[in-house]
Amino acid sequence: QRGALDGEVLFGHQLPEGAIPHTTPPRTRFVHVQRQHTPPKWEKSVAMTERWRLVNGKELYHIIEDPGQQNDVAANNPAVVKKLRADYEKWWASLEPSFDQVVRFDLGGAENPTTLMSHDWYMEEGKGDSAWHHVYVHRNELRNGAFAVNVKKAGKYRITPMRWPEYMDKPSGCVNAQVILQYPIGSKKPQIIEERLGSKLDPSEHSFGYEIVLPAGPAMLTSTLTREDGKTFGAYYVKIEYLGKD
Repeated sequence: QRGALDGEVLFGHQLPEGAIPHTTPPRTRFVHVQRQHTPPKWEKSVAMTERWRLVNGKELYHIIEDPGQQNDVAANNPAVVKKLRADYEKWWASLEPSFDQVVRFDLGGAENPTTLMSHDWYMEEGKGDSAWHHVYVHRNELRNGAFAVNVKKAGKYRITPMRWPEYMDKPSGCVNAQVILQYPIGSKKPQIIEERLGSKLDPSEHSFGYEIVLPAGPAMLTSTLTREDGKTFGAYYVKIEYLGKD
C-alpha cells in the first residue's frame, strides 16, 4: 500500500568485479509487524538507520556497538529519538490514506489458477485472527473468514476448497462444502452467488472441485467445510481456476 518512493531498487548492488559500486543515500527505514485490521501506531515498530534502532518509538539502540540491542540509550540521545520519531510520523501520515483500502486477489488474471490460503482472510475489526499459522491448519481450528477477491473476467470458474494444501494427499474428513461470493462490497442488497455440496461428499477424498459461473468485479469469497461431527471451519486453501467464457 506504500508509494514507489518507499521502496529501494536492489538491482545493481551486486556488480561484476571492478564495476563502480551502486550506493543509495542515507535514509530511515521502517518495520511494522501487525495482524490487526487497522494497525495501531508505534506498536511492534522499528525506525532504523545504519547506526540506530528506535523500537516502539521509545527504546533506542546503537546497532553497531550493541547489535544484540541490550542497552537502551534513548535517555542519552534525545536528538536521535526526536529525529527518528519525526521520520516515523511523516511515514505514517503517508500510509493513513490507504488504511481504508482493501488489497484484493485477482481471479482469472495473469496468475491462473490461483490458490488462496487462510492466512489472507480479510478479518474485520473485532472478528478475531485468521488461521494465519500452519499450526492452526494442523490442529484444524474452527475459524473462518472471507477472501477479498477481484474477478477479472466473467465466465466459468472451477473452485476447489481444501482442508490440506494440494501437495498433501490426505483425506479432508469433510462431508459438506459451501462457497459464497458476495457482490458488490458494502451493498445493503448484495448479489450473492452460493454453491453448496450436500452429504454426497466423500470424507476420504482430499478436496472437492466444482464449476461455477461468476460475474466480473470485486467480491468477498467465503468457503466453509463441514466435518463428520457437524462442526464447520473455513477451507484453509481454495484453488480457483478460470475455465473460459460461459
